[in-house]
Amino acid sequence: MEIGLGARIGALSFVRRVEPELFTIVALPEHDYDAIILNGWDCAATSMRRLKIVAGQRLTADQDRGLLLGEMLAKNLNLQVGDFIDLKPGERFEVVGIFTSESIFEMGGMIVMTLPAAQRFANLAGRVTVFMVLVDGSLNYQQIDLLCELVAALEAGVHMSDLGFQQDP
Repeated sequence: MEIGLGARIGALSFVRRVEPELFTIVALPEHDYDAIILNGWDCAATSMRRLKIVAGQRLTADQDRGLLLGEMLAKNLNLQVGDFIDLKPGERFEVVGIFTSESIFEMGGMIVMTLPAAQRFANLAGRVTVFMVLVDGSLNYQQIDLLCELVAALEAGVHMSDLGFQQDP
């Protein structure tokens, strides 16, 4: 999806914030990993803020060659803060932080980088795969269903799902 769709979603009633995200898959055969999820997030995104950094630091917007690793993934790859990893030929990144989260999936199989870095890495400039839409907390399920329909009507092929109510970290 074009990233500009996020502004159109954000203009809808009840929407507090729209956070673009990019998901792709990375293979690291030299480490015996066929598929690792690579997430590109804005540094201020809810998804980024909920990660607990246990070593190093959070990503900053100017770190286009930095990444975060889940704690178990870092251990399995034998990587620490300050180490470098080639995600594909000519694409070397520095581990700037290691995180834990409530999700064992995230800790064991997820790489995080800034959204612009992920877009460049995946050759998807100006595009995203998901928008996290944060809404007014007073909405009922009927209003959320209506909002999902409104988002779907903005552009062919777009689908919005209610992933439940979550509070900002």
